Amino acid sequence: MTPRTLVLPARRDIQESEYAELRSEIQSIMTAPQMIMVCGAGTSIAAGLPGFTSSTEFFDEFRLEFEKIANQKVTVKDMFTCRMLKEEASREVLIKLIYRLHEVSSRSQPTAFHRLLKRVDNAGRLARVFTQNIDGIERRSGLTSGIPKFVEKVTTDNKIHSDGPVKLALDFNSDIPRCIPLHGSCHEVRCPLCYEHRSIEDYASDAIRGALPICPRCSSREISRAERGLRQRAVPCLLPAVVLYDETHPHSEAIAEVVNRDIKQLQEGGRSRSVLLVCATSIAIPGIQTIIQAMAKAIKENAHSPSVILINDQEPKDRKWKTTFDLWLKGDIQIFAELAEDCAGPTIL
Repeated sequence: MTPRTLVLPARRDIQESEYAELRSEIQSIMTAPQMIMVCGAGTSIAAGLPGFTSSTEFFDEFRLEFEKIANQKVTVKDMFTCRMLKEEASREVLIKLIYRLHEVSSRSQPTAFHRLLKRVDNAGRLARVFTQNIDGIERRSGLTSGIPKFVEKVTTDNKIHSDGPVKLALDFNSDIPRCIPLHGSCHEVRCPLCYEHRSIEDYASDAIRGALPICPRCSSREISRAERGLRQRAVPCLLPAVVLYDETHPHSEAIAEVVNRDIKQLQEGGRSRSVLLVCATSIAIPGIQTIIQAMAKAIKENAHSPSVILINDQEPKDRKWKTTFDLWLKGDIQIFAELAEDCAGPTIL
């Protein structure tokens, strides 16, 4: 069944008598006890960030460098693939590109949509945000953001397994962050072996020229092994903490656990008015498709009104989404955010 479609206006300042049905639907959304949001790159474009699926001036400089190295045409998507890490020259360009994204996003300000997220969170009705963005604007908006960490398991004699493979377990003792960055962060670097994360600014002088040092944690462990006369192992270099398109996700287990816990709460809590908002995304990445489908199924089990809603300027290409969404609000996500604040009012937010 094709979802009902309502068109968002081109501007916020519309007459109260106009778009009455749209206002009613937005008010219904904003009064839902719990909201889960899935966000795409379109939520950050108004903050001056480039979209990854479009050819923008921001990427042109780096695309030309990649094409010179590869001796073939390169798309924006190609630039964020694992093959760019295989050769030193392309790896340097990728590191410089991600550091530039870090610089640009660090200067950006939260948009109307990001401010709405925080207001819903303050009202106690934002259950979770799953963002595909790597810019970290959700954190600067005031949301807690991150992936539940892996911690080293401790043996019965309370000693860490430091010589053999490190045994890890998910740490859910602390609160799960409100925002889960599905594709990593341009503000951090990580070790591909031990998963150590550090601020990219700690290595700014290296990153700006496309180089990153070896992992200090793994290096320290190897020094300790050498002092005990143990065989030396290779120490990897740090890499930007951005999940590439064709990369095996380093945090897939942790993200799956968060999704499963949220679904369980939806099923056990009987939240008939919970809504899933899918915002400003083409829904092209398989991982995000899985999350949306799982969440939509759980929410629809108890729903009696539009509960799975797409807010985007374009309809998804895959026809399977026609049976997933109850409502499509066609237009700019920032206009939706501004109208949502108007429709909700101080008694709701």
